[in-house]
Amino acid sequence: MTEEIIKIPFIEEDYSEQIKQINHFFEDQKPYLNKELSLVQVAASLDLPIRDLSYILNNYYNCRFTDFVNKHRINHIISIYNGAYIDNFTIESAALDAGFMSKSGFYKSFKKLYNMTPTAYFQSLKA
Repeated sequence: MTEEIIKIPFIEEDYSEQIKQINHFFEDQKPYLNKELSLVQVAASLDLPIRDLSYILNNYYNCRFTDFVNKHRINHIISIYNGAYIDNFTIESAALDAGFMSKSGFYKSFKKLYNMTPTAYFQSLKA
């Protein structure tokens, strides 16, 4: 008895153009700075079906929408980091400016991504 591979057309579709579109949108438009950002809004902005956007995030980026957005928010904070910035603003204010709803949400997302608290991360940069 031979095993037969079941092919699912949806999975075989080439999403390379949509992936480029998502990357450009997040790099250029910075939609993650919007605290109220939703999967529906991103899909509408990119003119992509919600199902396709969700599929791409889950299978290409290997994360859920919320984790994808929070990763961009965290990277935004890190990219604008310098000693003076963090000395003049609290980590909480930087997190809120980057689109997080709360300090606790930021800390949870940061620790999930970097396995350390934001405070420990930024202190390690000063050393």
